[in-house]
Amino acid sequence: MNYLIELSPKAEDDAVEAFEYYESKKTGLGQKFIDNLYQVFNQLEQNPRIFQKIKGPIRRALVPHFPYSIFYKVEKDNRIEIVTVFRILHQASDPDNWPER
Repeated sequence: MNYLIELSPKAEDDAVEAFEYYESKKTGLGQKFIDNLYQVFNQLEQNPRIFQKIKGPIRRALVPHFPYSIFYKVEKDNRIEIVTVFRILHQASDPDNWPER
């Protein structure tokens, strides 16, 4: 079963901000971040429940080779299941504050 991935506007902003930061450090590094992010999204499309729950229904997946976490939950909407990505945050961020950021 494939799941539908939806990114919140804040998650999209987080990804763009991280891309721009890494790209400013070294050309191509931002794209490497995005590639690794999509690698995790592909895993989420196949089986989003493989990553641990951290608070209620909220789960966290780590971005390979980068210090970022993807915060999401899995919801059922009629006959399809949706993976809603809320935030993509640096791991130094306090996860208790992620909804307010």
